[in-house]
Amino acid sequence: MITLTDTPAVEAYWNTYIKAHPEAAELYDSAWSFGDNPRLANELLELVLKGIKTGTASDYDLNEIRRQSSKL
Repeated sequence: MITLTDTPAVEAYWNTYIKAHPEAAELYDSAWSFGDNPRLANELLELVLKGIKTGTASDYDLNEIRRQSSKL
């Protein structure tokens, strides 16, 4: 996950978006991509854009373990 100001390109994109949608500035502060590497993220994005991939899920128990580990 990255914050919306991690890179100049992301920050420029975000600034352009919030000019058109000012309400988004209060709602969002980070972004993420599918998968754990750029190749997989691009493959999954292609499926989304083609309308093949229409949902996603994550493992609740694994996320809870990660959340607890990050507090240590």
